[in-house]
Amino acid sequence: MLHKLLTIGLPLILPTVAYLTYLWFRNRNIEAEEAGEVLPEWRRLPWPILIGCGAILVSISLGLTAYLAEGEPRTGTYVPAYIGEDGKIVPGHYIDVD
Repeated sequence: MLHKLLTIGLPLILPTVAYLTYLWFRNRNIEAEEAGEVLPEWRRLPWPILIGCGAILVSISLGLTAYLAEGEPRTGTYVPAYIGEDGKIVPGHYIDVD
């Protein structure tokens, strides 16, 4: 269940959350300008917010990729897949070398 949530649900929800966050900041800036407040240049432009949201999304996706790509421990010597004596395919695996 968690795997489906992380691989299907999260990629669908995060861009929406990022867009809603952008809208919230934009509306805040519009309200401040209507109230006569002078905003600094970086608050008038959407790029800092968009770059920040993009950096957060990239870091989350890289972290999830590293978490989901974990496999069995890679210690020892790798033996590639081969066809066994009875004609069945033996999958690749690691053997301990001691």
